[in-house]
Amino acid sequence: NSSISCSLESSPLESNWSALIQERSPETSFEDSSSPQSLALNWLLSDNFTTTVVYDNPDRIVQRFAVATLWFSTGRPGSGWLGSNSECNWQYDSASLEISCDVRSMIQELSIQYPESQSKRFPKEVGLLTSLTRVLVSSPNMPGSIPTKIGALTKLTYLFFVSKSSSDALLGGTLPSEVGMLTALTFLSLVSNKLSGTLPAHLANFTNLKVLYLASNQLAGTVRPNLCVNLDKAQIDCG
Repeated sequence: NSSISCSLESSPLESNWSALIQERSPETSFEDSSSPQSLALNWLLSDNFTTTVVYDNPDRIVQRFAVATLWFSTGRPGSGWLGSNSECNWQYDSASLEISCDVRSMIQELSIQYPESQSKRFPKEVGLLTSLTRVLVSSPNMPGSIPTKIGALTKLTYLFFVSKSSSDALLGGTLPSEVGMLTALTFLSLVSNKLSGTLPAHLANFTNLKVLYLASNQLAGTVRPNLCVNLDKAQIDCG
């Protein structure tokens, strides 16, 4: 009997793109072939638009990977994503999605309202969307925690992350210290989640903040007076 040994080797394109992604997001792993990250990379490699139109644009490759990972991580809601066209033109049919891009086709605004039937977890790769200035996410079923990589979105001026449910499947844990890097924020709402712990001192970094909504969580403590002075609207104890 003769034995045949087979080895699965990555294509040059797969090696190049995985290296590009991991250079910008070292914690991203492709070891699990069924992970959202691996599924997103495999989609990139099979997508005609990515391999022929933006194949030589590293920023667009990483952006398409990040949004595809978001889709695979959040229950694959609806159709209209992962089309062989510009990601600036993707949209849901069963959930509300709005994407706005700048002149370079980099995503600046992302608004998602998930249907009640979807269960989703936000991946760390959201931190790769560094051109974002506005993020609005509304969901009745959002387990997990705020990814620490959100701190990479230093251009954010508007962050609305709200769970609409009476169930236990809400964002939990503490506010990661990396949120303190979002010093451009003017609007922050994390209403109706299960965030816990003491209000972090890094909230004092938000000198541009005008609206702060943190009600219906399990947060303790008060906001520092220097922050409260600048707020136009707040649902939090200003001491």
